[in-house]
Amino acid sequence: MRRVLCACVALLAFGHVSHGEDTIKPEKVSVPQNAILVSWDGLDRTVLQELLFKGKLPNLAAIIDEGSLQSIEVQGHVTLTKPSHAEMLTGLGTKDTGVISNNVYQPIPEGYTIFERLQKHFGGKENIHTFMVTGKLAHVGGRTPEEIAAAEKKENKKTRKPLPEGADNVPDSDKPQVEKGEPFMLTRKALEVFDAAQRDADEVAKLSLRYLEQYKSPRFMAFVHFSDPDHAGHKHRSDSDEYRDAAVDCDKALGKIVRWLKKQELCDKTLLYVTTDHGFDPAAKTHNNAPHSWLATNDKMVMHGGTIADVPATILVRFGVDISKLEPKLIGVPLTTAVADGQKPQPPAPADGKPKRGRKKK
Repeated sequence: MRRVLCACVALLAFGHVSHGEDTIKPEKVSVPQNAILVSWDGLDRTVLQELLFKGKLPNLAAIIDEGSLQSIEVQGHVTLTKPSHAEMLTGLGTKDTGVISNNVYQPIPEGYTIFERLQKHFGGKENIHTFMVTGKLAHVGGRTPEEIAAAEKKENKKTRKPLPEGADNVPDSDKPQVEKGEPFMLTRKALEVFDAAQRDADEVAKLSLRYLEQYKSPRFMAFVHFSDPDHAGHKHRSDSDEYRDAAVDCDKALGKIVRWLKKQELCDKTLLYVTTDHGFDPAAKTHNNAPHSWLATNDKMVMHGGTIADVPATILVRFGVDISKLEPKLIGVPLTTAVADGQKPQPPAPADGKPKRGRKKK
């Protein structure tokens, strides 16, 4: 209960750092052993706020209690799955990734993802294990054109899993860009595991635990993707009970991963970053104009909100990477640094539109 209350206090001013006066000073910062980046696909920030206040997301609230909850915005591209996740895992814009929208895309060039950057930084994949487990096949996928064509030929109406109307990961082999392959086609070759399929958060969590057990030493960087909120929103609308239930399912799945970390005594050695690729249009089945994302993290060095591109920049810096030397240049900046010109980030208004003041955790 204490953790939920602390999360709610932080939420009163979205972007408030919940660890108050205990913020770690830069000179005391050490490189983390591991990191896990988790995406709750399509969970709108307003709904997140509502569910945290109601105590419906205890596992996420516990992470916020250890670190902070920040406002994140989608900028520079449409609020769709492919470009947002390309940015989330590279810190680069559409000009460099070539992932413009769900229909206009190409494989992200080799070496551009945070996984590959970290492998280079630590001297090879034997020094840092990297893997992705996703709940969508196409939009957070890495299939070759031949694999897509073969899958489409093999599937039929009886064997294909039904998708809600408008769902992001609809089969897209009839779209012109598919001849180049999916966004993470080249990235897949660099990872120990790339496991993408249409499945719910519970199944994604179980697979993630299997890979975490296998690759827990000497260190790891993992990406875990829960598609449930996005599918529920497309099918039932963002104001539905089903949409909120999907977020609760994500929290339960997150809890399984956190419990494993505790059992392995890795909690204090693992940074957790939980975010989303976009929000949802109010009371709708679409996210055509839904730029309001968020970041929940146990990283005490995160001081403010920003954009999706800032999240991978933060992860790289926390692992000791000198991002000023990276090419192409990242469009994001670490969330661990002071806000430009000394300006404090402005928290969004809550659901009722009335600003509320936050207070530091005592």
